[in-house]
Amino acid sequence: DSQALRGKVALLYVWFTGCPPCLKETPELVKLDGEFASRGVTMVAANADRLLGLSYDDAMRRRYLAEHQVKFPVAHWTKESDYAFGSIAIFPTLFLIDPKGVIIRHWVGYVSAEELRAALASALQPS
Repeated sequence: DSQALRGKVALLYVWFTGCPPCLKETPELVKLDGEFASRGVTMVAANADRLLGLSYDDAMRRRYLAEHQVKFPVAHWTKESDYAFGSIAIFPTLFLIDPKGVIIRHWVGYVSAEELRAALASALQPS
């Protein structure tokens, strides 16, 4: 629910279970979540397995999330979400959202932790 994110800087991570660049991105996001959660950044992941028609089930997703020690919320990416965010074709895709709910940065494909860290720090600066 996007209303729950109002007033916070949020990083939305759209991924699917068997995605090679996502396997590289997820541990980076877990580290960044540890660094930035106390500073008011909310990480949210949206899994696209169902929308893409992939055969991964909930148990496989739970195992993936447990292996990577993902503590932030994970939802299912839906047709409605995909339409609202411009039809994602490449994974992972990340959106940095400001406290007013406006997308201020957007990345397609793997993004380094350094680049994300700088963008998160910048988003936390008072405007």
